[in-house]
Amino acid sequence: MHTPYHRYVITDDGRRLQIGVHRYRCTCCGRTVSFLPAFAVPYKHFGSGVIEAVLDGVFTLNLSLRAVHRDAVLNRAGFSLSACREWRRQFCTNRANLLHEGLKRLGVDSGDAVDPAAVWDCVRHVSLAVGQEQLSRGSPPFGVFRSLLVPWA
Repeated sequence: MHTPYHRYVITDDGRRLQIGVHRYRCTCCGRTVSFLPAFAVPYKHFGSGVIEAVLDGVFTLNLSLRAVHRDAVLNRAGFSLSACREWRRQFCTNRANLLHEGLKRLGVDSGDAVDPAAVWDCVRHVSLAVGQEQLSRGSPPFGVFRSLLVPWA
């Protein structure tokens, strides 16, 4: 095991948890790999439950980003409107990779999903935390928000 580090994750109810993240160094290439718990999304301060609720409000309930941001129940965690915009933008940007590769890895039938709401409907059947974890394990690794795959044309 390589040197662990701490990071914070903001939960659905607004609590700020400090978690320990274990890192391991590959003996072949020398790179380090961090293993996050399922509720912690890479490169995000908010937990998967918070982000899932926002994307669910936007894509499933057809709420505007402002309505999701202002909703007292959905925004107990205290996220900003710009964070909502960024999560939606990143999900939409990675949509093609999810359609062509990610949903197969998750074992979800995409059917005729094309628009972001239909792709989100496919992803939410396995939950954001589980989907993120399963996608990062495969080769090449990628996730719901960030893609290491070559973008589809």
